[in-house]
Amino acid sequence: MVWELHVWGPAFSLPSIDPSCLAAIAYFTQAVPKGQWALVASNDPTLSPTSRYASLSTDHDNVLPTFCSSSSSSSNWKKPCS
Repeated sequence: MVWELHVWGPAFSLPSIDPSCLAAIAYFTQAVPKGQWALVASNDPTLSPTSRYASLSTDHDNVLPTFCSSSSSSSNWKKPCS
């Protein structure tokens, strides 16, 4: 099984133009072995159940939500979208 990390497309020599997507890419680069995930640059957020990126899927089925900024705190930590 290969995880697909769907992100906004590249810009400025970076793999994505979006900071949240860059954070997800950095995490996957460190935490998930090569060959077990693939980066999918896209401009169609309707592929995600919440219409946001970064989105994680496998075999073209979304299995995890995207991540949103926490509205209850001023910190930069992320929590799953509700």
